[in-house]
Amino acid sequence: MKIGFIGGGNMAEGIIAGLVQNFLPSSIFVADPSEDRQAVLKERYEINTFDHHRYFLSEVDFIVLAIKPQGFANFLPEIAPLIQDHQVVISIAAGVTIGVISDLLKEEFAIVRAMPNMPAKVGHGVTGLFANPNVSDDQKNVVSEIFEGCGMATWVKEESHINAVIAVAGSSPAYFFYFAQLVGQVGAKLGLNEEVATKMAIQTMLGSAKLADIGDVNLDDLIRSICSPKGTTEQAMISFKESDLESIVEKAMVATVKRSEVLAEELAAQIKGQ
Repeated sequence: MKIGFIGGGNMAEGIIAGLVQNFLPSSIFVADPSEDRQAVLKERYEINTFDHHRYFLSEVDFIVLAIKPQGFANFLPEIAPLIQDHQVVISIAAGVTIGVISDLLKEEFAIVRAMPNMPAKVGHGVTGLFANPNVSDDQKNVVSEIFEGCGMATWVKEESHINAVIAVAGSSPAYFFYFAQLVGQVGAKLGLNEEVATKMAIQTMLGSAKLADIGDVNLDDLIRSICSPKGTTEQAMISFKESDLESIVEKAMVATVKRSEVLAEELAAQIKGQ
């Protein structure tokens, strides 16, 4: 099984770092115009690197489009004649729908839309996946394996649900960074060194995530295990509820979904207008 990446940026590298744990490095190909980037990827992962996709595009089984969305309008018609029926095209570009990709390729190829998030770079990412009907079950299994190498991969039933994945996983690292930053800042107001308090918050978030991930205990039980009656944590939780934190989070996530939908529409119009 051979996998070719067109574009060797940070997100592509995050996926590749996971891939080499389960796939032979010799089966992974990357095209990037930067010689420095080629050298870095080759040295770190011992994969095949080139300055142009023409050296491997016809040989791979899966083609990962890891270029900027704005480049799709010119690039996809260029490679369309080179794509073969057995190949699967995987796009990790935000906002580019499968319909837009199909229109640009002008043929009904097997296409997967993948939405990985930033923690994929450290092997703890989440990737939302959606495939058109041309992707077989066997091909979907391989796509799952590709993205499970850098974390969790989950298929959604409708392409519009990719926007929900963005709200839940794509944008949420920023939510957690922001919360850790706020805890550090308040810690400083309470007398701690802000840098130390922020590191304490980050370490606590890391440990809490592991606790939530390794056991069969649900989140409610974990919360209750820390909230002793009339204790310190209980007071914080009461304050959160009185401030209606649930509505604040919901409003923020809905705003993310709406913005994702608008950006996708704008990008589709821009691509079709080129």
